[in-house]
Amino acid sequence: MAVILRLSVGQKYCTAYKNDNGKWTKGDDVGTVEVDGTTYLRTDGNNIASDNLGELPEF
Repeated sequence: MAVILRLSVGQKYCTAYKNDNGKWTKGDDVGTVEVDGTTYLRTDGNNIASDNLGELPEF
């Protein structure tokens, strides 16, 4: 929820990942979409009722 609030006042977020050399690389910009009154975090901008932050690794 904090990220959604900060995005709404202009703060910017992006994904990041370690590349094959072990260095951090900027990924996609994070934005929000609203579907049926609910706000979701998305990197692709699609109006789909779920969060999407790209192809981040799961831990």
